[in-house]
Amino acid sequence: MRAMTAERSGWLVAVAVAAVVAVVEAPIVLAGRTWTDRAYQTEVVPSRAAAGSAWAAGRLPEWWDGSGLGVPLAAEPSHGAMYPLLAIAGAGPDLAAMDLLIVVHAMLAAIGVAIWARRRGVDEISAVVAGAALAASGALHAALLAGGLGVAWLPWIGWAAEPVDDPLARRAKIRRACLVAALIGAAGLAGPPAALIDAVIVAIVVGRSRWAVIGAAAGVVACACAWLPAIVHRLGDVASAG
Repeated sequence: MRAMTAERSGWLVAVAVAAVVAVVEAPIVLAGRTWTDRAYQTEVVPSRAAAGSAWAAGRLPEWWDGSGLGVPLAAEPSHGAMYPLLAIAGAGPDLAAMDLLIVVHAMLAAIGVAIWARRRGVDEISAVVAGAALAASGALHAALLAGGLGVAWLPWIGWAAEPVDDPLARRAKIRRACLVAALIGAAGLAGPPAALIDAVIVAIVVGRSRWAVIGAAAGVVACACAWLPAIVHRLGDVASAG
């Protein structure tokens, strides 16, 4: 009964935070506005929209010819071209679709903070306030607009890495480690490596166990597909230069 009550409480908190984020971001989603950030509009949106269009068309985002003589996408991890959710950015007009992707990640981060707060024993109202405060913060939006979509997964990694109370619950620990690995993989695929580094630190510090370390290591391996093309590309440049 207590578990059902806690689950229902978590859903209510998530819905409340989502509603707050929807209100905060309404000018972007409904009024057709965008953020007046030059770097976002000229550096982040074009490359990610190109990658998103490739995914939406069923192609691997290998190359983008919209800048100069063309630049690599999959071979440049900072573009986050291997991030599956970029398909959202290819589902409509470049700027509007990318704005929607930013809003989705702001909502993910806010709900994650609220749910994590509930797991740590914070009451429902305080959890909603924590999530809403993050959603309205300039720091979160600055990170997202700079292309750091992976920060949205950090609170979820903290939530998943929380130690399991029962020391004999081996299966629960394995499932938790797998979840941590998947979330770290998502953070690592989403863009610049800073989010991946932060994700690993959060998992290990919060988890405080070998299962957390295993999950973090598996997460790094999971997002290796974003780095292997870059390594091959760099080695190819070195070989051609020689």
